[in-house]
Amino acid sequence: DAFVQSPEQQAQFVDKSKARIFVGDPLLYWRLTPGLVNARWDRNLVTTNAQGLRYPTAVGRKRPGTVRIACFGDSVTFGFGVPLLPDGASPTDLDPSRKPYSALMEEWLRAANPGRSIEVIPYAVPGYSSHQGLAWMAREAASIDADVVTACFGWNDIGRRNITDSDTMPTSRLNVL
Repeated sequence: DAFVQSPEQQAQFVDKSKARIFVGDPLLYWRLTPGLVNARWDRNLVTTNAQGLRYPTAVGRKRPGTVRIACFGDSVTFGFGVPLLPDGASPTDLDPSRKPYSALMEEWLRAANPGRSIEVIPYAVPGYSSHQGLAWMAREAASIDADVVTACFGWNDIGRRNITDSDTMPTSRLNVL
């Protein structure tokens, strides 16, 4: 509420029913709320793990032999609208094959590599710019231990603004403190 005050920006974070899926973050300004279970937000069902990632299990140390892919991004990587919950529909009405691309990639890679441990983890939050993604990657890089990192940002970088994200969201230690 303190950082996102204009009605146009609020519309991106709070849906028509005033549902919220975000909490504050001192470095990134907002992130997904940890521990959501089928939260309804802007016709999306959102479930997050204890770390606030839209991933079914907690992400810990990478086990030996595991291939880990970290997908950083905005609403596209998050899977905004996947699956889309029609008005009046219940979660049981959803097509279980409709998943964000990171979940599909994990499924396909596991099917193509039977017996291999593969994780494709979405580090993705709607509304993030590449500035936030870079700050998040830098903060998490050591603990992720990814074999491959992808980044998919764009729409939130091209909006007309009077001041850049790097100016409005400085990532220095003092500013984050």
